[in-house]
Amino acid sequence: MEAAFYDLVHADSYTDPKNPAVMALAEIGNPAVPRLIELLSDPERMVRRKSAFALAEMEPPPTSAVPALIALLEDREFENWVARHPAAVALGRMDAAGVVAIPALVATLTDESLGVQHFAAQALIELGEPAVPAIANALRDEENEHKMVWELHRNGGPLLPELVPHLAPLLGILYVDELLRRVGTPAAMAAIERYENEQRALDGD
Repeated sequence: MEAAFYDLVHADSYTDPKNPAVMALAEIGNPAVPRLIELLSDPERMVRRKSAFALAEMEPPPTSAVPALIALLEDREFENWVARHPAAVALGRMDAAGVVAIPALVATLTDESLGVQHFAAQALIELGEPAVPAIANALRDEENEHKMVWELHRNGGPLLPELVPHLAPLLGILYVDELLRRVGTPAAMAAIERYENEQRALDGD
């Protein structure tokens, strides 16, 4: 474990999530978590980044890291975005323990960093049902609606039926039809049918 930590701190700035030191510490799991949490506040941003990646890759999720990951996500210091990306990724993988991060993730949907925006949206989607109100609010917000639709499309996973009433008013925006068809419930298909009937009526005027 000490060798992996040495590489994490002192090796070159290679920061891919599959970095050997990152993966070694992720495989070690719980014994590495306390020190990784400490390194989330390291002065070197690449150390913060790799530590967050290691926590993101752990199974089961290291839920004790949630407060420190939220603090890292909320730290908008110049160039800290490189570490905030994996912090958002890690929070999205924390299952029920990640629910407390929803306000911080929502706050970053309009972040200066487009990458942080993307990973925050994906984290909300991965948190599932507890994040539905936050996703619904984003879909109702002109600044975020297209972004959230794109992230739901890009995620490619199953969609919760609770999103149908929030997606239906956006029919006509690229990918919304596909998202509703992916949900596939009677309510989703009925929304598509209503929209198509309305469009045919407009075309006939």
